Amino acid sequence: MYRIPQSLSADIEQNHRKIERFCHREITAAQLKPHQAAMGVYEQRDDGHYMVRLRCVGGYISPMQLKEVALIAGRSRCSHIHLTTRQELQIHGVALSQVTPILKALKDIGLSTRGGGGDTVRNMLVDERAGIGHEVFDPLPYAVELTSLMIAEPDSFNMPRKLKTAFDLSDGRANLSLVQDLGFIARTRYGERGFRVLMGGAVASNPHKGWQVFGFLPERDLYRAAEAAKRFFHLYGDRENRSRARIRHIFYRLGERQAKRLYYEEFFKLKADSSLDFRPAELHFYTKTPDFRPLRLRGGDFATWRQRYVRKQRQLGLRSIILPFDNGNASADTFAKIADFIGQFGNDTVRCTIDQNLLLRNIPTAYLGNVYDFAKQAGLPVDRPLIVANITACTGASTCRMGVCNPRDEADRLRAHLLSSDLPLDRLAGIDIKLNGCPNICAQCTWAALGFSGRIIKEGDERVKAYNVWLPLRGRHELNGQVGVVRADALPLFVENYLAAYLKREADRHDYYAFVQAEGAAVAASLLEQ
Repeated sequence: MYRIPQSLSADIEQNHRKIERFCHREITAAQLKPHQAAMGVYEQRDDGHYMVRLRCVGGYISPMQLKEVALIAGRSRCSHIHLTTRQELQIHGVALSQVTPILKALKDIGLSTRGGGGDTVRNMLVDERAGIGHEVFDPLPYAVELTSLMIAEPDSFNMPRKLKTAFDLSDGRANLSLVQDLGFIARTRYGERGFRVLMGGAVASNPHKGWQVFGFLPERDLYRAAEAAKRFFHLYGDRENRSRARIRHIFYRLGERQAKRLYYEEFFKLKADSSLDFRPAELHFYTKTPDFRPLRLRGGDFATWRQRYVRKQRQLGLRSIILPFDNGNASADTFAKIADFIGQFGNDTVRCTIDQNLLLRNIPTAYLGNVYDFAKQAGLPVDRPLIVANITACTGASTCRMGVCNPRDEADRLRAHLLSSDLPLDRLAGIDIKLNGCPNICAQCTWAALGFSGRIIKEGDERVKAYNVWLPLRGRHELNGQVGVVRADALPLFVENYLAAYLKREADRHDYYAFVQAEGAAVAASLLEQ
């Protein structure tokens, strides 16, 4: 996939020397942290336990690589592997002594953790339906090549803050790119491929949708546009105040017109250099029919599962299948079994999703019974309605040092509560619920059908865990507005009652988003008051 930068071995060795100095008490944890973060390594809530985050561009990882990641994680005696909201994998609960062996082993299978955290070029998102849906064209090869170019550059790892990038399939399916530092939406003009380009989007504090800088950028200029954004960020990003160091704050400070003018200056400096013309990566994917026989299942739980989780691809006779996980977590052994199974169908058979699930791809229709039987045997929660499977939560205070709440615990309670309720959950399949443990919004709760961000409130002398409630008050693909606060212990009941109120009005409204715009805030406020 992406090319490992030539500097990675030296980067790993440099990081290892920092670890040794820390272990010998020559530097402090605070001095070690920036180097570790840039290498995708973070200390967790439990002292001495670390998480390693590896780059999977567009959520792609080959079955062979996934199997090796699982074996590497198992040898390190990790607690579990986690699917992130940026389509990556994280190995959790490893000792500091295991970090360097993990980084070296990942490099040997073509995977890098460099840029997994810190003030760096982060993992590039691509809609997981790329290549199998009805997109303008598949943007994954563009994201892969752009990643290869940018992670080879030293200045991609010492920026004012992180640079998040995403690719969408078309204007009609645009979602991820609208709220990234740098967003690309596939377009064609007179038969030529290119992109609509947005800058400065974010869903965290003081959020904003991206400003359009190009209505149509020819594909040959893709690297120039990204490199210009990085140079613009280096020149005008705020290195003194981290809370104002993202690209959107340059637009806030200078105004849209001046910010764009300065960005275009950097872009046109690169325009004359023909060596910067961009060409997408050549990806060598293949599909195959497995050696085992199709398992013929009909009716019952299998039919319900098929309706919930299976979708047609544009390729005749092939299907994509959502493989759900609780909070994106599973053991290394489970991931190894998944890799062995899906590898029998080819090398483009799995993508990580932003909902902390896996999307299996290019599966022949005749083998759907085998997939269902495998998922059941692997212990995955495949018999739940989609709204329950798509509940997304960041790790929160259980592992993250920034977290103030435990959204995974709330997500578990919410799943159990909804499953025990009388709600017709399959009618709510298009509603995504996202929970964050703090205002950092890693799980994108301000870009969801129903979102929650953790906070602490005071009730008398008591400090109580609670959540801000976020709703799409201005419609789909618009930033959410806050409508109130709910105690953590009351969150499941609030969600049930809110969804029940929507279902009562469903026939009177065009869809969920029309309901929210018309009366969602008033309904939520009334329930929160109760």
